[in-house]
Amino acid sequence: MNSHPIIEAATHHGKLGDIIYAGPVLRAKKIRDLLLFSDEASAGMRMTTEAAEFLRPLLTSQDWCDCVAFAATPPYSHLPGFRHHTDKHGCSLVGSHLSTYGLHDVLRHAEFPWLKVEPKPVAKLVVARTDRWVDRSLGELNFSQIVDMFPSAVFVGTDDEYLSWQDRYGDIIPRHICYDALELAQVIAGADALVSTPSLPAAIACGLRQTTFLECAPWFNAGWERPECAILHAGSKLTKTHCATILEVGAIIKRRYWNL
Repeated sequence: MNSHPIIEAATHHGKLGDIIYAGPVLRAKKIRDLLLFSDEASAGMRMTTEAAEFLRPLLTSQDWCDCVAFAATPPYSHLPGFRHHTDKHGCSLVGSHLSTYGLHDVLRHAEFPWLKVEPKPVAKLVVARTDRWVDRSLGELNFSQIVDMFPSAVFVGTDDEYLSWQDRYGDIIPRHICYDALELAQVIAGADALVSTPSLPAAIACGLRQTTFLECAPWFNAGWERPECAILHAGSKLTKTHCATILEVGAIIKRRYWNL
């Protein structure tokens, strides 16, 4: 039986990455129960029992979370209002979630990783790509250019995302299927870096403080001031020197925070 007191249950309606970004506020407020519900109009996706079950193994493996469940009629909590706090933190979804509970010092509450997992080495680079938050008017980041800089790489994501990847780049890397968010986090943690568009894998990398090459539209700065996260806009060219620098910074971050 866990001895930590439960102040209250928090609720959230997703998207899945948004729920990951709520980790620091749950940890800070010692809210150990998380109930997920569906509000498709607000979230842009339909939360389901299956989605809750996908996230549950990762979140409940953390020392700040006891329960993740789907609730048809959840009690009130502040978290779903995080979108109303973007004026304070721009696109920092961590900061927006913290502000729902009056916690505005992002560095204090989110400097230390809120996700910790046992790394599962599958490939040196993990690739995730969705069509969200990318500015098509400027073209697209050449993911294959980054893949070529690593000795091995795998793709993580849905069937549709991998089919879209194959349409653009062919079969240059295999897909690795992850059956829940815990395994996904372990594969990301076992790599040297993640290259991704804003998505659940990118949120997990943020929670782990994993080295990240993140493509997003210029107006959507999704790096949240992490030095181990390189923001790459459409049309960006990543040199081997820049790549090596980001990997070196990421290695410093890992030595500082992963061996606590």
